[in-house]
Amino acid sequence: MQDSPNTKQPIEDEITIKDIILKLQYWWSVIWPKKNIIIALSLFVGVLSALYTQFIKPPVYFASYQLFFEEKTGGMSSAMRLASSFGFSLGAGGGTSTVAVQEYLTSRDNIAKAMKTTSEKGSLAQRYYERDLERDENFAQEFSEGFGKNQRYTDSIMSEITLELNEWFLSASLDEESGTVNFSINGYDEAFVYDLSSALIANTEEAFLDWNKKKSLSAVDAFEVKVDSLETAIDATLRRL
Repeated sequence: MQDSPNTKQPIEDEITIKDIILKLQYWWSVIWPKKNIIIALSLFVGVLSALYTQFIKPPVYFASYQLFFEEKTGGMSSAMRLASSFGFSLGAGGGTSTVAVQEYLTSRDNIAKAMKTTSEKGSLAQRYYERDLERDENFAQEFSEGFGKNQRYTDSIMSEITLELNEWFLSASLDEESGTVNFSINGYDEAFVYDLSSALIANTEEAFLDWNKKKSLSAVDAFEVKVDSLETAIDATLRRL
């Protein structure tokens, strides 16, 4: 088919270096007369930002911890060795699970226990809501009448605090290579950050020392039961003989 003479061919615009230079010259001619306004505005915004950071914005305080654990891998006490020599199985003697510690650090149980810690400044829960209690009289009255006295209200407060802390202020991560738990907490009140972090760490230490102690005692109790049953069987055999 022959091309008709009226057929229009598309023309592609090509941007050359000359076009770019001309465009830059145009924008420079527009901006240059207003350079003083731009510089003044930039300085004004910079000064406002510096003043806000220095005098208005509250500082953020951080507390961070690294928790190390001595894992017992296959080690047995002399009592365990004696029991195993008689063919008694008392279970594995593994150490504390770092994953369990990581989860407990930011758990609701640990936070609720820490929030009930009291000092001269009041409970940690009261200090957590200090600004809200000062600004809202209704909430202050409701908190005073319900917290620690009404279980349902107390539970709802603890749940709200736990969600907010885990979302914005608390962090616990496990370093699988070193086997350590990295725990950090931040906040706007330096004393509150210190007291809360200390309470959470102390509660975790107490809980898992208690857990290890109970585990050891249960192993000893199980061993004693097996030894008593063995003595009873020996006595019965001796009487028959």
